[in-house]
Amino acid sequence: MEEVIFYVGQGDPTDKQSQESYAFAQSVHGSRQLQMFRNADCAKNGAAFTGVGIGEKAFIASPNKALINVYSFGKDGIDQRMPVPEQVNCLAVLKMNTSPSDQSLNKPSYRTPWLLAAGSKTGKVYIWDILSGELIFAKDVHYQSITKIAFSKCGTFLITGSEDSRCLIFKTIELVSIFNKDHDTNVKPYMSITDHTLPVTDFYVSNGLINDVSLYTVSIDSTLRVYNITTRQLMHTFVLSSSIECVTVDPCGRNMYLGLTNGQIRVVPMFKVNNMNLERAGKFGEILTVPNDPELQNTLTAHDSAVSQLEVSLDGMSLISGDVNGNVYVSDITSKQIVRSFKISTAITHISAIVCPEEAIKNDLVADKRSRLLPPLKRVLQGLDQVSYEVNVEIPEAQTHSDISFQHWLDAQASDELSFKIGTTSSTGTTTTTSSEDGQKLAKLSTAYAELKAKYDELLADHRALL
Repeated sequence: MEEVIFYVGQGDPTDKQSQESYAFAQSVHGSRQLQMFRNADCAKNGAAFTGVGIGEKAFIASPNKALINVYSFGKDGIDQRMPVPEQVNCLAVLKMNTSPSDQSLNKPSYRTPWLLAAGSKTGKVYIWDILSGELIFAKDVHYQSITKIAFSKCGTFLITGSEDSRCLIFKTIELVSIFNKDHDTNVKPYMSITDHTLPVTDFYVSNGLINDVSLYTVSIDSTLRVYNITTRQLMHTFVLSSSIECVTVDPCGRNMYLGLTNGQIRVVPMFKVNNMNLERAGKFGEILTVPNDPELQNTLTAHDSAVSQLEVSLDGMSLISGDVNGNVYVSDITSKQIVRSFKISTAITHISAIVCPEEAIKNDLVADKRSRLLPPLKRVLQGLDQVSYEVNVEIPEAQTHSDISFQHWLDAQASDELSFKIGTTSSTGTTTTTSSEDGQKLAKLSTAYAELKAKYDELLADHRALL
């Protein structure tokens, strides 16, 4: 497996055609640049990538036009320009639950995401079915601009954050149930978060089971709030001394990483160690103040300007961060040292890390135009009176596994037993010659172990006497 990071810049506002704007796909653990996308720029959180390899897509919202530019992996230019009802700020895709295989890698449309969600400056949410291009949901849900939109890892929830200081959680099934006549068109949020007092800048959804999905929200009001989506309860509140721009969490839920406006990245542990076991930091519903860290024990100081994007690698050992000056750093979390750095000319507005099979990277082919192009995104809501709803998908053949007969299994066992007997017979002579040497080595090790244990007992007695 290989881990790849995608990063996009904000672009120069004076460059209306985005001639000097680029997006890149880079290996996290190596120096290999996998892909460059031309004329690619977006607002904060205004890009969505589906993966690496033939048939994979990159959706990037234009920062100054009502367009969504679609790129195909393997081609550096814009593949499609899709007009949308209004200018959108942020994007998110929901992929189907398909496991990668040799056959699915050769069927690009089989791995096309299911839904594309977008948030606009006016606070409106749009959802398209990508395979058909149908607009299946459009509604004003916020009073001000939406800063981020994302699906939960399981696809059950859609979360939005806005400058109106609110964060809303919807059930995905309620948003896309357009053909159910009994379905209420006035969809209400599953959960509404109104605890922040200033615009919500970022949030993170944990990758856990449906009954243990957590939501981490940050705001300019310098607070980090942790919610349990299933129980709809506020679990913890962390207060910092500086405004928070972005947040990410360790894959195992051990640490939270906060990007601040002063350029620092604070590491907030979720657990504290006592003499017996691990305890969660703070009681349920408690407000905790994160103290200043003058000795920089829990602080990364690689950036000189506000940190705009954060991402943690799959193994939890590397932290990928971007700032408003266009710097992207891959830092080792343990040593707090910069391992790798990249640079573009404008502020970093999107960073995402994707794990993909090595076969997808080695395949340099580009899908043919017919399977590469997607249906155009419609700007009118799908109606209930539509006669047909067609979706074209290439479905790979089912992988067949040959049945092993019982007689074949017996023959294999007999062959293994015969090989073992032959190896045992040939090694009998050498075993007798080395038995005495092994006995001497064992005696030396036993003596050394006895001396070491005696010293340990003596030190333990001295330690208990001091206590």
